[in-house]
Amino acid sequence: SYLFLGFQFLNKLSISFRSSETPISSNCINQVYIRANKFSVYESPPGDYEAFGYLDENVSVILDYIFGQMGDTIVSGQFTQKWLPLFYNFKIDGYCIPTNINSWLGDWWSDIWLDFKFKKRSIPFGYFNISGIWDIKASNKTFGAIHGENFLYKGLPITKSLLNISVDRNKTRISSSNSIHKFGRLSGYLSIPRNDFKRSTPMTYSMSGVYPLNDGKMALGKVVEEYLNDFNLSTINIDAKGQFPISDSDNNKSLQISKEYSANFSSSEKGSWNGIKFDEIKGNIISDDAHFILKLPVIKMGDGSISINLLSKFIEEMISLNVEVKNVKILDLYNSVIEYQTRNEGEIFPDLNESTPTDTGLISLSLNTSGNSSDPMSFKGTGMIKLQDKQLSKVQLLGFISKGLSELPLPFPNGTLNFNKLEGLFELDNGKILFDQLTLSGLLSKIVSKGHFDLMTGELDILSKIQIIGNIPIPIIKQLAKLTDPLSIFAEIKISGNWQNPKWKLSIKPLK
Repeated sequence: SYLFLGFQFLNKLSISFRSSETPISSNCINQVYIRANKFSVYESPPGDYEAFGYLDENVSVILDYIFGQMGDTIVSGQFTQKWLPLFYNFKIDGYCIPTNINSWLGDWWSDIWLDFKFKKRSIPFGYFNISGIWDIKASNKTFGAIHGENFLYKGLPITKSLLNISVDRNKTRISSSNSIHKFGRLSGYLSIPRNDFKRSTPMTYSMSGVYPLNDGKMALGKVVEEYLNDFNLSTINIDAKGQFPISDSDNNKSLQISKEYSANFSSSEKGSWNGIKFDEIKGNIISDDAHFILKLPVIKMGDGSISINLLSKFIEEMISLNVEVKNVKILDLYNSVIEYQTRNEGEIFPDLNESTPTDTGLISLSLNTSGNSSDPMSFKGTGMIKLQDKQLSKVQLLGFISKGLSELPLPFPNGTLNFNKLEGLFELDNGKILFDQLTLSGLLSKIVSKGHFDLMTGELDILSKIQIIGNIPIPIIKQLAKLTDPLSIFAEIKISGNWQNPKWKLSIKPLK
C-alpha cells in the first residue's frame, strides 16, 4: 500500500510506505521512502532531501540512507525513531554550516556555535552521532567532530582545525589536539556547563602552544581578556588552564563559583604591557579566590633586564613585591613609566621635557616591599638604586642639580658640577623614602646626602655635603682636597620644598 502526502507552493513532501515481497530480512517487510523538494523544517533554509528505510516489528522508523542538500550544506546519514519512549538517533556526516540546523536541534545545539563564525566558501566537514528523547532536553547526547578551515572563534582566526565535540546533560566540551593559525599551533579544550548546571559547575579550559595574543584576546573569556588587553604582542608561547563561573543571564551577576587559573608564558618578540616596552618576556601567573601570584623572572629591555615577583593575598588585603632592575636605559624606563601613567590616568613623573635623560644613561634598582593593597602609603621595605649618566646633573633629579648648586654662594671651578653617578641604599616606610648615604658623584666632586622624600606630597628634607676633588681615588689628591676645600668640613646644603622645584640653601656649621 502507498500513502502520499504533498505540500504545494514552496514546500513539497512525499512519504510512501510499501510492503516488500522479497524483503532482505524479516525487519524490512514494511519499507519507507521519503522525498522532499524545497522543503523547510522548523524554519531551516529550504532544501532537497531523500531517505529510505523500513518499519520494524514495533513500528519504529529506521532510515538506512538519508541524503540532504540545503544551500551549501550537503549531508548523508541514518536516522532511527522509536515511540515508547520517543527515542531518536541521528548519524550524520558531510559538509554543513552547523548553524543551518539550529532550529532542528534546539538550544543545546545552537549554544555550541554562538562564538563560531564559518565562511560560506569554507564549509566545514563534520560527522555526528546525535541521540535523545524528544521533549526531554536532559536526554540529548552528541558526539562528533568537525574539520574546519578559515573560521573564527570569538574573533580568533583559525586556519585549520579538527574540533572534537561532545554534549551531554552536564556540559558541552569542545577540544582540539591541533589547531593551526597563521602564527603556529594550539591544542586544548573548553568545557561549558549546560543551563541546569551553571549554578554549580564552572566553565573550564586548557590551552598550550603558540597563542596569537592580539587576535585572540576574547577567546578565553572576560576575566582573562582584562589581563590580555594590557598587552600588545603578536604571539606568546602559553601553557594555561583554569575555571570561571558562567554569568547568570537572569540577574547578570557572576555566580558563586571559584575562579582559578594558571599560565606559563614566554615570548622573544618585541611587545609592550601597559605601554611598558620589552624585547623578551617570560613568566607565570597563578590565581585562585585567595591569592594572585605573578612571577616575571625575565623582562628584557635592550641590554638590560627586569624581574618582578608579586604576591597578593585577597583576604588579608596584603601585597608583597620584589623588583630587580639591572642596567636598563634610564630613557627607556622613563618613557615606559610615562606611558604607563598615561594609560592608567595617574602621575608618577611629569611629562618629558628638557630634562630627558640621555640615551646612554643606565639604571639598576632593587626593591623589596609589602603593604596593604588598599593603602599605597602603608608599604614598607628596603632597596638600592644606582644611576649612571654622563649628564646626570642635567636630569630633573631633585630639580636640576647643576642649576640648584650654581645658585649657591660658592666659587665652584668649571666642570665641578658635572656628575655621572648616583647610588645608595634606601628604606620605604609609610609613604617616605629614607636614606643615610645617597651619593652623587663625578670626576671632580661628590655630594653625600641623608634625609627623606615624601611620596604623597613630593616634599624633600635632605642634608647634603659637597666634596670638591675628594672623589678622585688618589691619596695625595684627597689630602690636597682637605686644604683647598674647607667647606667640606663645616658646610652643609639644605634641600627642601617640592622635588620638582626644590630649594637649595647653604648652611654653615659652627666650628667646635
